Amino acid sequence: MSSDEEEHDRRMDDIADRLQARFADADGHHADDDEIDDIVHLKADAFADARLQEFVPLLVEHQASDELRDRGMRPVGPDEASAATPDESEASPS
Repeated sequence: MSSDEEEHDRRMDDIADRLQARFADADGHHADDDEIDDIVHLKADAFADARLQEFVPLLVEHQASDELRDRGMRPVGPDEASAATPDESEASPS
């Protein structure tokens, strides 16, 4: 395996780890590691022949996140909760 392939695999593993920690179903159960790995690698395979590989990890993470949402998973955690709650300046008229 070349160093480029190893780096690619490491990046895909990092994406899978982030998504596994970030997404859960309505009952708070996180997706199975293998399920997320499969989604991430399937999305990455779609970009295997892309001429510009620099943005592939970003695209893979975005598309895998969309796939998890389509499967009923939702982001969890403090950064997601604050993003979903309008701040006071938006909630009250001036």
